[in-house]
Amino acid sequence: MPPVVTGIASGLDSMLISASLTLDRLPVEIQRNIYANLLTAEEVRQPPDRCMIHSYAFQTAILRANKRIHDIAYPMLYGENHFAVVSGNWSGVLESLKHHAVAIITSTPNIVARFTKHVLRLHISYPYTDCHHGAAKPNDVRESFIILHRELPHFVRLLQVLDMRLTGGTSAYKLKFRIEGKGAGAAGLRVQKSVLEPFRQLTSGYQTVKILGDIDAAYAQGLLHDMMFPIQWTRAVEWRLYSHAVSVFNAAEDALRHGNTEEALVKYVRSQDLWGYACDHNPRLGRAHDSDINDFIYFVITACQANIVLLGLKDSSRSGKEWLDWLQAQAGWIDAIQEPILRPQATLMARSRTHHYRGIVHALSGDDVNALNQFAEADRLIPENTILKSHIAITQKRLAAPSATEKHVVGSVHPDQLPLEPITMRDQKFPHNPSYLIATERCIMRNLNYPGDLLLHIPEMKPVSATMADQITETLKKTKQDTHGTTCPSWFSHTYVDGMLMLTLED
Repeated sequence: MPPVVTGIASGLDSMLISASLTLDRLPVEIQRNIYANLLTAEEVRQPPDRCMIHSYAFQTAILRANKRIHDIAYPMLYGENHFAVVSGNWSGVLESLKHHAVAIITSTPNIVARFTKHVLRLHISYPYTDCHHGAAKPNDVRESFIILHRELPHFVRLLQVLDMRLTGGTSAYKLKFRIEGKGAGAAGLRVQKSVLEPFRQLTSGYQTVKILGDIDAAYAQGLLHDMMFPIQWTRAVEWRLYSHAVSVFNAAEDALRHGNTEEALVKYVRSQDLWGYACDHNPRLGRAHDSDINDFIYFVITACQANIVLLGLKDSSRSGKEWLDWLQAQAGWIDAIQEPILRPQATLMARSRTHHYRGIVHALSGDDVNALNQFAEADRLIPENTILKSHIAITQKRLAAPSATEKHVVGSVHPDQLPLEPITMRDQKFPHNPSYLIATERCIMRNLNYPGDLLLHIPEMKPVSATMADQITETLKKTKQDTHGTTCPSWFSHTYVDGMLMLTLED
């Protein structure tokens, strides 16, 4: 008998096993309902843990009750749930899964190696070198795990985040998919799509993709076309980068809501750093000058920085010079933030709080002059903060006090008064639907069959209609050889910047 999924919390109460004779007497349909509650992902999904991961507690012990129960329940376990075996040639993926709330069934090597009831086997290779194992070969397996198909969209999002951090969105992944035995026809195609469709979001002309096994040929060809599309347009990468940063930011807020301050801090730092890592590996992102995206990115970074400092101030387990040095390093970044354009109240709130927190850090260090300057800037941005007002009053009295004794009598600013209320992104909305814009841009470039790397820049708030996309395409076909084309309609212009095509829509 093939090995069965053990699950994260496998096992069944012994009393239920001993009642197998009673179960045998029930009608088959009622038995199926009982076994569905024990063996289907929707029913066995557990609440999130402190890392915000939903685990799956498949109660596979019921399969050992007796042969008749096994014959009914076993097909339900592997018919209602679709499993994938994923392996990679670099280490660190399992740790990243935890930080991005991706649930796996197991990563125990001998269980993964013996497991045969999977729909998909995926091996991911990356040109990676680490200090412990040296350069990775494409077929090396350094980590592997079993995952449910319903978790694959989250796993794909993790791959995109890793891609942003490692290459700035110019993926160098090599992916080899093998579909295993779900048969042909409509039913088989539905299963294939359930496990493969999430990977369509991995669009990069730099990656190599192979799809093997029993798969619908037309579907596989379309998937390969999308995953290895020869154009990497910067605007799509930027919007995706912003979306990932917000996703990690919201995960930090969820961790904080569940009392896991340490995990929240890790996620705020990861969200804040994502843009910098991406720009380091892809200079085109830094040259995009897309004010829409930059304003939103700056808001995420500012909010992350404010929340990081807030968590540091509220951490009662830390104190002393090392703690203050860490706080000063975290809080000193705000000067790089430019005056916001979009979402001004939300962004002003983030900047005001950060100046407030910086002031508290200076006050804790005994620097009342700089503390008052920071408090004043915070009050200028958002003047209706009563705690801030009290901190300003205390600092002013301390500066007016002629001696250290009188300063002591006045008292000092302390973070205990701050509420643990991080800046949130829950009410932040895109000015338009970026996925719609990206899909339209892809349509334009496909129709044009434009070869090479490019920057597509559509700064206005309104989406692009399919009719307008066709008009743009026809215009480009006529003028694409003319790098200084002036025959474009009034609502459209294009230029070439550093070998990249830039399109602009105008009112």
